[in-house]
Amino acid sequence: MAKCPCGCGRRVGFVQRRLMRHALDVDVVLPLVERLATMPPDEELPETARAHQPSPSQLQDFYRSGVRLRDKMMACAHGMSASSSQVPSRTELRDWRWFANACVRVLNERDARFVRDYMQRQRPEDRRLIATMV
Repeated sequence: MAKCPCGCGRRVGFVQRRLMRHALDVDVVLPLVERLATMPPDEELPETARAHQPSPSQLQDFYRSGVRLRDKMMACAHGMSASSSQVPSRTELRDWRWFANACVRVLNERDARFVRDYMQRQRPEDRRLIATMV
């Protein structure tokens, strides 16, 4: 058994540690998704591209789904969930990450300074995660 990566000091097994690492990966990206959700749509895009751009309300829904995903994984990793059916599926996590990657790339194009400043405040392993997304 090893220490939980969240810093709580608990001893967790390999599966719980991996689940918590996934939860922390989602957690580090959430502020970037939230920032993009608060920005107005990019009016400089051609009209056809704007039609495919997610609305702020869709981005807020995506942000809330990320919070729920993170909370479920943290609860399961800490043994607070009574059922293993609470553990998000690999597909659910993969799909969330795929869209999160797209959000971070768009945010980096629209507000690179925010992304850069946010990355500088993160731990090295979280900086590497974000750097792979931009």
